[in-house]
Amino acid sequence: MSEHPDPRQGPGQYVSLVGGLHTTPALITHEGRQSGIQLALSPLGARALLGLPAG
Repeated sequence: MSEHPDPRQGPGQYVSLVGGLHTTPALITHEGRQSGIQLALSPLGARALLGLPAG
């Protein structure tokens, strides 16, 4: 992740990530290929699945 939506967090490398509700975009870069699964969850569904607020 080259640029995090939260300015208090710097760039980092992650094996996996979950995106929440933000008012600014994240910039994710990679070399080569990527694959993933997209799940569209309501805020309540995200909280139930992840145990955290959607933001």
